[in-house]
Amino acid sequence: MGITQHSHGTDNVLAVSNLALLTGNLGRESSGVNPLRGQNNVQGSCDMGSLPNVFPGYQSVEDPEIVEKFQKAWNMHLKPVSGMMLSEIFEKARSGDLKSLYIMGENPLLSEPDIQKVKKALENVEFLEEKILEKAQELKASK
Repeated sequence: MGITQHSHGTDNVLAVSNLALLTGNLGRESSGVNPLRGQNNVQGSCDMGSLPNVFPGYQSVEDPEIVEKFQKAWNMHLKPVSGMMLSEIFEKARSGDLKSLYIMGENPLLSEPDIQKVKKALENVEFLEEKILEKAQELKASK
């Protein structure tokens, strides 16, 4: 997991930033902060707009001018509303507000910081479809 995905992710980022400031490793060639991400190519996929609150290039889905730009480029109507972050998705699944999940390419029982909460969320949804997830497949089969 990356440093942001732990229970004290914000504190981790602040600590890395403070360390860079204290050691003078900002604003100089070959220096800076590079907190590596937890999964392969998560940075690239985020750059391309896979986050629920931005279009490619980290452009806000709630900015009317940006929404209009992408509507024209993609020739479709877009709602200017952010989607849910991963932690919100599992919380909504646990509470029963989210009824189905389609998970592809990762095993949240291995990658999320609180697997007990994730397990409860997966057990609570009415429909669970997953691809490439051995543990989630076992959970689905045990229902």
